[in-house]
Amino acid sequence: MSSNDQLRSNLHRELVASGKRDQLVELLKSRLIESGWRDDLKAYTKERINSKDSAQSVDEIIKDVSPHAR
Repeated sequence: MSSNDQLRSNLHRELVASGKRDQLVELLKSRLIESGWRDDLKAYTKERINSKDSAQSVDEIIKDVSPHAR
């Protein structure tokens, strides 16, 4: 395991143990909603689904919209 992976693992363990991880996740969710990111991604996804073959799998849809979500 690289030192970066070890650091990440230690940080994750500490955040979980302190209960801060859940707080950070909730803060991130609320900020994304406030910024309009969620609604934008939802609209973009609907547009992509409607413009393509209706037989797309969920995995294909995710692969298609993931770059936009980042």
